[in-house]
Parts: sequence; structure tokens; C-alpha cells
Amino acid sequence: MKKLLTAACMTTALAVAAPVSAGWIPVTESLTGNLTISGLNDGDRAFTITASNLVGDVDFFALPETQLKGVYVRGQLDLYAPDLSQIPFPIPIPIPTDPIFSVTSAGFMNIFKGLLGIPDPGLNGMEIIPLSFGPLSAQTGSGSFDIVYDGFTSDAFITAINNSIGTTLVNTQGSGVLTVAYTYEGDSVSMDISETFDGWMGFESLLNLAGEYLVEALPFPFNQIPYTGTIAGRFELTNADIKFVPEPGSLALFGLGMAGLAAVGMRRRRM
Repeated sequence: MKKLLTAACMTTALAVAAPVSAGWIPVTESLTGNLTISGLNDGDRAFTITASNLVGDVDFFALPETQLKGVYVRGQLDLYAPDLSQIPFPIPIPIPTDPIFSVTSAGFMNIFKGLLGIPDPGLNGMEIIPLSFGPLSAQTGSGSFDIVYDGFTSDAFITAINNSIGTTLVNTQGSGVLTVAYTYEGDSVSMDISETFDGWMGFESLLNLAGEYLVEALPFPFNQIPYTGTIAGRFELTNADIKFVPEPGSLALFGLGMAGLAAVGMRRRRM
């Protein structure tokens, strides 16, 4: 089950390729649910991600520790404000219905180059686990794993982040380790994440900047609600795909397995 929730982190996350990785891997055509990211403003290098009421089919994947020429993603992510109807105001206030955050890439965008993956000697190649979420989902499990990274975020992705959450990030290089302890049951997934990092601000601080921006992006008077270090709302992820392009020295790690995954992905899409 270690491989299952690895995908939940690495899917988030989110071209021109060598022949061995010419095919893309479908993540989901549609996945919706409620998202909460908490513990972002305490500076302890740890936070929790919870997704509930999930509906949709999704391909989770596990990537061995690999040197990559690029990680490419495409798709659309929309985040809507949480239910604000219970907040008392002296006069009726229209509840916002448009997304408070939206990012779209119709074509593959290169987001990362460098070392990425799970440092697990038992993981001999890319593996993929297709799952379906909904009210009748019955899967359960728990476990933990590490994800290591050491490389460069692409200028295009840094620009997309700055445009989306109002930041002025310029540094594209960093390294670190994410340690993830997960549980999942039915249509819900929870992950407690701790991190070490070097050369950049880390994921907790980056998500905290995003949380501050998202509160400010709400219409008045909802933008007057104090920010408490939590991002919450309903999300929609649609037509999401990912592609890994290994460095030449890592091609043997992918081999025919990567080509097989691409074939499975295209076959699933046609179905």
C-alpha cells in the first residue's frame, strides 16, 4: 500500500520526450471532493492534507528515485471556497460560486528537472494503481513512505505559481525529503507530511503563502475572516495527465515498464 498514497503526493503536484517515455500517464479524467490543508502557519515543517467525499477514477503511481530530464503535467485544477453559508452576517450575503483558484495547462508543462522519487530498494520500476472513489468505496489502509527531490523547478512553473497566488518567487533550485504517513478509508484520504529542505522555503511556507492569498481573494466580507493556517474548499481536477522523461543514465530503470504504462493509459482513455 506504500505505492498507493505515494501517488496522492506526486500526482499533485502536477512535451517533448525521449522515445522511452513518449506516452503519457493519465491521472484522472475527473476527480472531485473536499480538500483541507492544515497546520501551515506554525513553522514546524509539517502539515496535514485531507481529501474527503472523493468521487472519480484516478491512477496513482509510484516512481523510484530517478534522475529526470523533466516532469510534465497538463490538466485543470479548480478550488472553490468552503461552505460559508453558516457564517452569520447582519444582512444576506451572496455566497461566491466561482473558483477562488484555478490553473489550466492544455499542453504539457515542464515543472521539474532533477532527482525525484521514492528511495525504496524494493521498488524496481514505475508502478501504477488504478482506483475508483465514490459513496460505495470500501478500500482501507495505512502506511508511510519518503519522497526525495533535488533539482530545479521550471521558470514556466514558477511564473504560473506567481500569477496564481500573487507571489514573487525567483529561486528555482532546491532539495529535500518529504515523509508521508497516510491513512485512507472509503472515499477519504489523510496524509501527515513532515519535511526537511535546503535552498528554498519548503512546501509548508509555500502553501502558507497560498493560503493567505486565497483568503484575500474571497469577495467582501468573506475576505475579512482571519486566516488560521488552513486551506479548505471543494476541488475539481479534470483531464490531468503526467509524463516523466528520464535522463539517459536512468532509461534502464524505466525500460519496457514505462512503455507498458503508457499503453495502459491510452487504452483506458479510449475506453
